Amino acid sequence: MRWGVSIGFAVGAALATLSLAAAVAGAAKFPFERAHKYEWRAAGDVLASADFNGDGHQDLLLRSSAAAKAPLSLSVRLGQGGAEFGNARRIARGVEVKDVAVSNLDRRRGADLAIASGGGVQPVVLTTLLGDRGGRFVEADERTLPFDFPNQGYRPEVEVARSAGNRPALILRAFAGSDDASVGSIATDRRGRMGPLVESPLSMPPAFHPGYGEIPTIGDPMATGDFNADGSSDLAFEYFPTQNSRSNGLVVLMLGAPDGTFAEDVTAAGTVGADGISVADLNDDGFDDLVTSGSATPQSSVRPYLFMNTGTADFEAPSGLPNCPFRDYPPPAIADFNGDGHLDIVDPHRELRASGQCYWRGRGDGTFADAIESKPLLARSIVAGEFDGDRLPDLAISTSNSLVIERNISR
Repeated sequence: MRWGVSIGFAVGAALATLSLAAAVAGAAKFPFERAHKYEWRAAGDVLASADFNGDGHQDLLLRSSAAAKAPLSLSVRLGQGGAEFGNARRIARGVEVKDVAVSNLDRRRGADLAIASGGGVQPVVLTTLLGDRGGRFVEADERTLPFDFPNQGYRPEVEVARSAGNRPALILRAFAGSDDASVGSIATDRRGRMGPLVESPLSMPPAFHPGYGEIPTIGDPMATGDFNADGSSDLAFEYFPTQNSRSNGLVVLMLGAPDGTFAEDVTAAGTVGADGISVADLNDDGFDDLVTSGSATPQSSVRPYLFMNTGTADFEAPSGLPNCPFRDYPPPAIADFNGDGHLDIVDPHRELRASGQCYWRGRGDGTFADAIESKPLLARSIVAGEFDGDRLPDLAISTSNSLVIERNISR
């Protein structure tokens, strides 16, 4: 009798273990599946999702190059619902695009564009394009800026923030020397026309580059947010003490003022080599936090790092997300993917012999569950958008030769 009870208990325990394992396996399923794949002739990146023609469907902004050394070009694929997209339409023909920002500049239905071109030995040019209901773009204004560019090969960057009076403002960062840079703010009117340039010098304290004997480098990633909750837009970007080290960089802040200027002195948010910077409120406290892709030390693995804002532009020490077994991360996609009211993170990762995506479910307190891995996919870039009408964010992913749309299947 005891033997039968033991057998019954053992079988019951085994079944319970199998049920628990099945439940865990079911809970750990990657919450996206491929819906469509569009081939393209040249490698490119998906830059943003937005409703450019005001029809209620999310569209995609893409950047590609026809050849290895050809100028970058922009195109738009208009969303058709059901996670399907139309053919790519070239826009901004004849403009060598260095950076682009998406915003509603004219406060009408449909998103608009601000494009930065030039740089290096060429003058920086800003162009604003307004979207119309046909998915086309009309140039609203063009401005050649008086930044002095030496032959450094750096590119200008542009973001869109809000200036005094809640008007859109173009925030431009451009290099003025080997260890110096300028930040400019230009307010725009309802027709996308640009006002005067308000320029702020950018000066790095000596403690940020303590005599390595090499030229400090201001990195590419730049993002805007209100980090000290004063109603003015601030900047976050990366800074490396030397040109030859991208693993001991700093994420630094320039705090903005209502008149569009920025404080010349910068403050450090934390030490991590960043390959991309995103702004989001990760712990639902109303303050903008930071997410970077990078490594904290030369020996540490590359992964997303979180900078939690205390509310006064003071950030806690960066903490890495539970790691995926890959080493190269593009900037992540951040959205409430499972509809629980908390932000989640998806990041593709690349390596020569392995690639894929990782999904981290947010708990709403600044912490995240362990990563769930996808099937192999060699991704270059990723954006989130609601493409199929179910009110859950989906994914658009660029690879070396295609645009992949993944539908959210979390519920």
